[in-house]
Amino acid sequence: MENGISVIVPVYNVRQYLPQCIESIQRNTFREIELILVDDGSTDGSGDVCEAYAREDNRIRVFHQKNKGPIAARRKGVEASRYAYVTFADADDFIAPVSYALAAPLMQNGVDIVIFGIIRYTDETAQKKEACIFSEGVYGEKEIAERIWPVMIWDSGTGRCGIDPALWNKIVKRELAVLAYQTLTEDGFHYGEDVAVVYPMLKAARTIAIKDAAWYFHRQRTGGAVAGYLAEEAYFDKLYLLYRHLMRVLGDDLQMARQIEAFYMHSVALRRRVSGDVTEQIRHLFPFDRVEKGERIVLYGAGVVGRSYMEQLRKTSYCRVALWVDQNYEKLRPRLPVSSIAEICSASYDRIVIAIENEQVRAAVTARLAQMGVCAAQIV
Repeated sequence: MENGISVIVPVYNVRQYLPQCIESIQRNTFREIELILVDDGSTDGSGDVCEAYAREDNRIRVFHQKNKGPIAARRKGVEASRYAYVTFADADDFIAPVSYALAAPLMQNGVDIVIFGIIRYTDETAQKKEACIFSEGVYGEKEIAERIWPVMIWDSGTGRCGIDPALWNKIVKRELAVLAYQTLTEDGFHYGEDVAVVYPMLKAARTIAIKDAAWYFHRQRTGGAVAGYLAEEAYFDKLYLLYRHLMRVLGDDLQMARQIEAFYMHSVALRRRVSGDVTEQIRHLFPFDRVEKGERIVLYGAGVVGRSYMEQLRKTSYCRVALWVDQNYEKLRPRLPVSSIAEICSASYDRIVIAIENEQVRAAVTARLAQMGVCAAQIV
């Protein structure tokens, strides 16, 4: 594998901005670069722009494919890459001329991942620099495990991701990128496509370098435009695919699992704000990782947790509540559609989800369900 950087740019209907993106990479002072442009079925002539630049610069390689989305486009770029390191850029963004040269010494020393700052760019007069929350320096395995992993997906102290999940402000060893895309078995989501790849790469890294310098210009939406993926009808379905992927790859680590759940709650809250729903943020996350989509469930408990679960299921239509039961159903029934626990015996369901926070009470309920003949494997 040659020493250098493969810069991967997925291209889809961005003819207006594409020349600026390509030329900013061409002008980079670090010369050991190949630029991989993956035309993802553009219909506005973006593919022709790619070909025109490739004819003038032999460092540029172009691939055309039917529209499959950015995950598939980036995967194609990673597979085609020839250099030891890969990085990414969005086709409507651009980079500073000295960018990759600043990371060259770190790559020469074999650092697994280099993370640098970004500039939120609206126009020449409106630019905002953002740096990583971690101090500049090189972090080894012990420091990564103790300082970065505990907050990288979600930092409860700041209420945001500890490491920005964007792909385009990171330079990564090709082998880590290849592995991350191999573990990504689903690509049917847009929201969180970077998240699905970045955090598994960070979890696999043995050395991470943080740079305060910001050299990536990320173009901002104007006029208060809402990101398209947030308004999608299938937003919650795609969010679940991301959640399931992260739990499958990282969820064995309890610390990671809790961060993934917090990230999920934040993502649900984003959609609720877009739709004008300003109700209280979710505190109790439905166990999406232990209930299959579309299953019929009995929801056991109509307290704070049970009502939170019902609200999430109503919003997402993730699975069907065949029966909702609670010991105090008679008092609750005027306000909530709950039934007697005894009705479980005649209900048709796939799982019983216990929506109770107290561990001792949950254990007692589990024992009671076992006495009623409920299979342990059906109890969540």
